[in-house]
Amino acid sequence: MRRIREHHLDGSSCTIVLCGLETPKRKYVDWEIMASLNQQMGLVAVLLPTLQIYPNGGTSKPLRLQDNIDSGYAEWLLWDRILSAPEALAIAIESANAKSKRLLVNSRPRMQRNG
Repeated sequence: MRRIREHHLDGSSCTIVLCGLETPKRKYVDWEIMASLNQQMGLVAVLLPTLQIYPNGGTSKPLRLQDNIDSGYAEWLLWDRILSAPEALAIAIESANAKSKRLLVNSRPRMQRNG
């Protein structure tokens, strides 16, 4: 995984995180988000239909991703939005790449275990 992060994220401008039911529990997802933020890439979350929605309307996402949604650095959109308007993903990527790097939050310790 380290090798992939070090040798294949270069040249990318944005990381898209597909968020499903088990995504917040996966340490490798956290590691990829962390590596992307270390390289100051844009960040877009796509909320899949399997993602649990809580009664208050919130969802469970990787904490590092949620930090960046809360700070205004990361963009997010629903899978259904992409299906109905495919250009929405390109717009979200463009918006994520245009965000001020000062909004970036990457201070959490790296996840050590799957949840």
